[in-house]
Amino acid sequence: MSTIIFDFDGTLVELARKDEAGKTVCYATEEILRPTAGCTCVLVTGSPREEVDRIMIETGMNAWVTFVEIVAAEQGGLEKRTGEAFRAIIEQYGPAVVIGDSDTDEQGARAADCPFVRVAKMNNSQDHRQELQRCVTEAIRKM
Repeated sequence: MSTIIFDFDGTLVELARKDEAGKTVCYATEEILRPTAGCTCVLVTGSPREEVDRIMIETGMNAWVTFVEIVAAEQGGLEKRTGEAFRAIIEQYGPAVVIGDSDTDEQGARAADCPFVRVAKMNNSQDHRQELQRCVTEAIRKM
């Protein structure tokens, strides 16, 4: 198993929050995601693809992480909660671990028979980054 499925909002970024420069808050850093370099990384999100692409550029994330696939909101029939989105990824890339922050992420992972690592809600960006780093490490251990 070498595939990691990431949620976007609440896991890698916080769409509802802006930093001092007015940019979307980004929790993911090159250092945090470096251990995933040998893995197949896929992004599954309820956000529209156009918004994901814009935020990936705005935060600089597109320079240091490559998602082999981004499954976005407008891809009908690939819902997280039912596990359909995760099953489609498993069919294409093999067994996977899901990293997410919501009950929907967990329900979908369970429905697709994937190990799940929950990113706990934190009060500030630095604590969230530490939590994300812990989750990436745990996901890699589960592979």
